[in-house]
Amino acid sequence: MNFHIATEEDRPDFPLKHFNDPLFDMDIFVAAWRLIKDYKGDYWDGATTEAGVPFMMLRDHPECVLIRPSTGEELIVDNVLAGMIMTHSVLLGRIRDGMSDLTKQHRDLKEALADYCIELDRGDVLEALLH
Repeated sequence: MNFHIATEEDRPDFPLKHFNDPLFDMDIFVAAWRLIKDYKGDYWDGATTEAGVPFMMLRDHPECVLIRPSTGEELIVDNVLAGMIMTHSVLLGRIRDGMSDLTKQHRDLKEALADYCIELDRGDVLEALLH
């Protein structure tokens, strides 16, 4: 799967354009503090899949250790997968808070996330996300 990274010029408008919130990335930072082991803050890029599905991803971390909140299990994933999972988590939280206008983005990202896990042969990540 190929991805398009937003240019430096497009990056400031990415959250508003794709998630209807100029501060969407702030929720990504909060999720990362909770779900990425030893996360200390970093630069996040806006990215889209080939199909145009938007998500955020860490720029300078080719690998991340995700912590599954329900079990404490640790999963080592690449920065793209970590970014998709962080974005998925934030979208899901917002939908649960009544922001139904994000349902399509969430559904599209969930599908892209599953496709990427299959491409990487990461059934363990899919299993963790589904339970």
